[in-house]
Amino acid sequence: MENKLRKIPLYNAFEGDMPRRRAKLQLAALQIAPAAATGEHLAAWDEECRRVLESVQQARAQGGEWEAWYEQTYLRKQPPGLLESGTLRPRRK
Repeated sequence: MENKLRKIPLYNAFEGDMPRRRAKLQLAALQIAPAAATGEHLAAWDEECRRVLESVQQARAQGGEWEAWYEQTYLRKQPPGLLESGTLRPRRK
């Protein structure tokens, strides 16, 4: 069986669909922008850090608003033993 397989030539059935030559990729020359002054870099970093701090403070404030709303609308309506992880027992009369 191996001898028969060795006599069969190998070929790619999809050879006709494949392109023979690829076109060369043309790229524009890369140019590096001139370096800015140190003061400009630090000012940009200062502005970015200020924006990040403001967004963090805003997210915390929104979280506090949500917690207050959740407590007023849902937690106040729950039975007293449920929130303290206690067991709920029927009252004895």
